Amino acid sequence: MMSAHAIRGDRRYRYYVSRPAKEIAAQPWRLPAGDIEAIVTRELRQLLDEPLHHSADLDPACALVPDLAGRCRELASRIDQPAACSVQRAACSVQRAACRNMLRDLEVPISIAQDGIEIELSAAALAGMITGSATAASAERRISLSVPVSLRRRGHELRVVHAAPDAQPAERDDGLVQLLAGGRAAYDELKARSALIDSTRRSHLTRLARLRFLAPDIITAILDGRQPVELTSRSLLRIADLPLDWSGQRYVLGFA
Repeated sequence: MMSAHAIRGDRRYRYYVSRPAKEIAAQPWRLPAGDIEAIVTRELRQLLDEPLHHSADLDPACALVPDLAGRCRELASRIDQPAACSVQRAACSVQRAACRNMLRDLEVPISIAQDGIEIELSAAALAGMITGSATAASAERRISLSVPVSLRRRGHELRVVHAAPDAQPAERDDGLVQLLAGGRAAYDELKARSALIDSTRRSHLTRLARLRFLAPDIITAILDGRQPVELTSRSLLRIADLPLDWSGQRYVLGFA
């Protein structure tokens, strides 16, 4: 996959895009870079938080490092904390560069499939970072980290969904939140002055007012940013027959 980006307004969106191949008829993949990078950095942090869990894959010299946990926390800080900067975009750029350098030094290939992401890194390189010197660990020895996920299409791109719902990072959609507020406002307007509203506006308000009757757990999930990745403000408005019963809503909106 190669990196790509798109600019919409004043925002820049980064992606990883698979190169088209003549022998493969499937549609090329386009994955938001943030989805992949968040998983990789999280897995690296967890690895560095629990170095003894992978001690069998490391050089025995790692066990002799004074304050092994502290040394691993120091390594994790390279990817965990963006450098202090007055401009948030620049801080994020520095953080990505630090993570990219660490991945390069650890010789990390990342394989993405429909059902999971495989991350491999050089045990010798990691041991060298921990001890601060070359180690006797075999250059061929690899540490493998497996993350079960599924890929779901949203528009022209695929989104990464964690197999464990609790592992999915929250991603609040302001458009969805505004729709919820709009649904309440539309319901109140229809209730207060329905007879004075022309047919075109009444139709629009009625479409919005349906959202006033969403199940409480669906509303909470949207406010918390834990709605299904396929659910967007556009897709929600396009649903012509939104069920009134809550179980039906969960099924149609992807919560069940």
